[in-house]
Amino acid sequence: MYNQVYKSYEREILPQEAIFIRSPGALIAIVAQVAGYIEDDKFKEAVKKLRKIYPILNTVLKWHENGQVWLRETKKDFNINIIFRNSDMDFEDIIKNEWTKSFDLENGPLTRFILLKSSTKSEIIFITHHLISDGIGMTIIIDTILQLLNDPNMEFDIDHEHNLPSYKNLIKYVEKRNLSSYFRNLLNSSISYFLTYRWNRSKIHMEPKDIIKSHESLFKSHEYIVVTDEFTEQSTSSLIEKCKKYNVTVNSAMTIAFLKCRSEIDKGHKNFNQLVPVDLRRHLSKNKRSINCHATSIHIKYKYNPSTSFWDNTKQYDKKVKSALKDHKDISQVQRISTFPIDLIEASILSQRIQSLPEVYYDYFKDYYKKLGSKSNHVASIIAKSALNIIPASSITNLGQAKLSGNYGSISLEKIFVYPSGIAYPKNSIIISAITLNNKLMLAYHTIINKFDKEAHEYKNMILKLKERFKEILIYDIHI
Repeated sequence: MYNQVYKSYEREILPQEAIFIRSPGALIAIVAQVAGYIEDDKFKEAVKKLRKIYPILNTVLKWHENGQVWLRETKKDFNINIIFRNSDMDFEDIIKNEWTKSFDLENGPLTRFILLKSSTKSEIIFITHHLISDGIGMTIIIDTILQLLNDPNMEFDIDHEHNLPSYKNLIKYVEKRNLSSYFRNLLNSSISYFLTYRWNRSKIHMEPKDIIKSHESLFKSHEYIVVTDEFTEQSTSSLIEKCKKYNVTVNSAMTIAFLKCRSEIDKGHKNFNQLVPVDLRRHLSKNKRSINCHATSIHIKYKYNPSTSFWDNTKQYDKKVKSALKDHKDISQVQRISTFPIDLIEASILSQRIQSLPEVYYDYFKDYYKKLGSKSNHVASIIAKSALNIIPASSITNLGQAKLSGNYGSISLEKIFVYPSGIAYPKNSIIISAITLNNKLMLAYHTIINKFDKEAHEYKNMILKLKERFKEILIYDIHI
């Protein structure tokens, strides 16, 4: 809760937030390029005021002996760094470097602010742990900073109690009672009870310092790759109109375009699982201007069919997604996760990392390896094996039209790129984030590669080829 008297913020971590605790690479970032001069002192003052507006930015994690994890306010200052820029692409190097740095979840701070500035143009970079914010939340933070730069006395009225993605705050979909739904709910409850029972018999206690170790161990052998791109206003408009004509979402068209270009360029890949994020804000009963983690996901398995047209593929995929989203109305996934103990979720996530990248984590987690590795029948290992079966080869996170003003007094927002978390997927997984600003579609591709893999250089080149072919399909091919 947010205590108006003591100005303190303290609450228990939600189970769906706990998914990110043990995830190396659970960083999330945004880069906002603005035209106009930003004074150092005004930027620092605007960032400091965020402490009162969004108190979750000023928290750290505290572990209790019973396995509960709490967010608690800290007095530690935000990390604010001001750097002079040399080129329009300096921010990509900064993002790559920042991704190798873990957050100290016990001591904080859990946010970093960077101003990459010149006399005429600057980039505001905000990096945080995914526990603190999601992609849409980051755009809200950027909007708040820009408003404060324009008007330092601006007031913000935020309801911190009703904007959390807890099951009790989400609008439930009331489905018709039938025998099928009854048995489905009974099955889910039974599975949850059984897993929790097994966990309580064989808990694994993990030190918080292991989170930092897992992140550092990953980037000793792996490199974060990020590539940005943008469409013109005309190309963006043409894509949207074409999708309206065929009654499909832009996200579905983008996914099929990516599957098509990947089938042409990366012929060796065999994983066709796609992750589709679901924004839980639409289920919130009250305040929707929230920055916390409000996303869950559905998984779709689809392979591009070259024997039929692009739009036939898109329609089939779009139908699959809409059907899955319809089934998702009762937010059953959030409900199921909400029944699991926090420490069970933590252990399951660490088990996923150990099983997906054993060569990275074995030396660091020998004590856990026997219990959490792929050969173990421990409950956390069983959950991890199930999750690994559906880990996606690609994911497109489309945040839609950014709800930001173009102008903030003497400065104006020109570009925005979002970098979602989840980079510790198996080899050759690619995440693409998309957001539309000033009627232009802006993209960021990211993945990780093993620096010591002999094919690392070829894989970097493949990402660039995928980017160019993806753009070619969406701008030219689908209009032929």
